Amino acid sequence: PPGVLRPPALRSGRTAMGLSDLFGGKAASGASGAAVTLPADSAPSWADLKAAVAATPAGEMLGEERALQAKGLGPPHTDARLRLFGAKSESEVRVTLFRDTAAWCPYCQKVWLLLEEKRIPYRLDKINMRSYGDKPRWFLDKVPNGLLPAIEIDG
Repeated sequence: PPGVLRPPALRSGRTAMGLSDLFGGKAASGASGAAVTLPADSAPSWADLKAAVAATPAGEMLGEERALQAKGLGPPHTDARLRLFGAKSESEVRVTLFRDTAAWCPYCQKVWLLLEEKRIPYRLDKINMRSYGDKPRWFLDKVPNGLLPAIEIDG
């Protein structure tokens, strides 16, 4: 139809490669009509992509932040499982916050922000909301109604 952009091969009526041909490593008809053979492993591996991203300035910064998060330090983040603030080690942490896995529950966010603002050291354990699946049995043993957020002190 007029106004629709198409690759030159389709405009001229030639056969274009399909995705199955591109990723399957099969011979396909190129724009010139000649057969083109593509290797099955023409896409970079996930490990190669991860290394390429880590080598960028943004990737280096994210790597440093992840390393700090693993130690309970650095800026607040929904993926952080430990926040030490002034505590010397994880053994000094008395509070465990149980919050939603997706980090969008407003009630969990209020408690999370309070702990952050008051700089109270805490561990974080993520629990599925009912819309994402069943809650673990061990959590229901602690919190029989299964509601989030929940806090455990000296647990």
